[in-house]
Amino acid sequence: MKRREWFFAAAGFLLLALSTLSLFNGRIPAREVVFPQACGTPVRIMDPGIPGNEATAVVFHGLGANAVIMRSLGQSLAGLGLRVYLFDLPGHGNNPDSFFFHRAENCAAQVIALMDRVGEIRLDNTVLVGHSMGGALAVRMADYFPTAATIAISPAPMLRAERTPAGAVLMGPPRRMPVNLLILMGQFDFPYSRESSAKLVQMAGGERSQPGDFRQKRALKLETIPRATHTSLIFDLPAESPIVSWLQASLPGKLTPTLASSIKPESWGLFGLLGLMLLFPLTASGVARAVGLRDAQLPVASASTRNAILCCFIAGLFAVSVLNFVPQLSFLRMVYGGYLASCLLLAGVVLVLLLRSIPATRNATRQPHPKWRGVLTGALLGMATMLVFGAWMNLHLSDTWLNAPRWLRFFPAVLACLPYALAEEWALGAPGAGNWLAKTRRYILFAALRLLIWLSILFALYVYGSGQILLSVLVVFMGAFSLLTRLGADAVRRRTDSPAGTAVFTAILMAWFIAAVFPLA
Repeated sequence: MKRREWFFAAAGFLLLALSTLSLFNGRIPAREVVFPQACGTPVRIMDPGIPGNEATAVVFHGLGANAVIMRSLGQSLAGLGLRVYLFDLPGHGNNPDSFFFHRAENCAAQVIALMDRVGEIRLDNTVLVGHSMGGALAVRMADYFPTAATIAISPAPMLRAERTPAGAVLMGPPRRMPVNLLILMGQFDFPYSRESSAKLVQMAGGERSQPGDFRQKRALKLETIPRATHTSLIFDLPAESPIVSWLQASLPGKLTPTLASSIKPESWGLFGLLGLMLLFPLTASGVARAVGLRDAQLPVASASTRNAILCCFIAGLFAVSVLNFVPQLSFLRMVYGGYLASCLLLAGVVLVLLLRSIPATRNATRQPHPKWRGVLTGALLGMATMLVFGAWMNLHLSDTWLNAPRWLRFFPAVLACLPYALAEEWALGAPGAGNWLAKTRRYILFAALRLLIWLSILFALYVYGSGQILLSVLVVFMGAFSLLTRLGADAVRRRTDSPAGTAVFTAILMAWFIAAVFPLA
């Protein structure tokens, strides 16, 4: 083990310790309850503990999100004195129920009705808050409940109820307008979301936000947050100012600030992730040595950039074209996740066949160690990475810890991702010890290969009408996850010289992303 690995590990441990102390210092505690009478929905409750304060907020997450990722917004609302309820909608987070849009709406309505009936909340003191799909749900709750206010953050389109080519039923506009509705949009939000929100305001007769409008429960405003995107709005500090003003007007005299809104769980959570990344090199070396491997530097042996890109282009188009005529593999039963896994499986098989026919890639398959050692190392490191990073994410950033239904989908997803992961290793070759220009070109090739797969899916969305809209929404997260996975895979490859072992490591992490993020079906 190298000296710099011990240095990185020490720095990582320090960051992890500081992050843990900072996260629990000043955070409003949360507890989870489950309402069996209302679709078995898990609900996280953040209570600032203010005696006599009955003001509450019910928060809905977006498609592919969960209650944990909304905790930053919940922290801000609880810091204003509100008791906050964060839902895990069907098929999301820790909710094992199956997802489709109308079921999410019905379950949300059942939970709110139950909490009102048992005295957990009072509707006239309750604010409904939602992001993306959750924003559309919050708006549609106006058909069920007269609440104090509604805040829709980048709400999903609600122009009309329709069925997409993928079979998903989209939500139409509400039959009546919500009480005191605030719509927040990002400057760089999706055009169709902006158009839908503007249409909703037009249908309601335009904006109105005078004091009398709040008293008459008819206030309405559409506000654009500068330099914000669809996703950043749930973490964006500038978004808090209009929310606070709107809540003060909707709940006069009922806000009791208790916590500085600058305390953000995701900020220190990201520092903790960095700490875990710094610990990874030492851990990888330790596992490799325990299995009986030693570091070895192979020269960069890969297909030419042109050949690899051409092969990936063909494989991606082949995969989405086949899926346009043949149903996606049903073994995963995940909304959008099944399509992604099917696409990776088909593209991976084609890519393996094409790359194996190129002589330049054959050197990339050379393994000086017994194959089982490299595969065992990749598998151990992949599972350890998934469990440790998943536990940290689940505590502080997003619910990525797999429950039983997601574990059942995880293992088939590994097999589906394995051909593409192996083909990617052959295309890139070993990291080697080349100059910085060669290493840069290798990462550019990696980015190009992943981008081509995503562009193929986007092509299917707009040309074939596949309906896989979530895969376009998640592009930033998928890109960041891909880069971090590649850094870890290169660390494994340097310590094993095993394309197969590195492919197993990559496939495990890709399958974890699919099993943890996409809604259950």
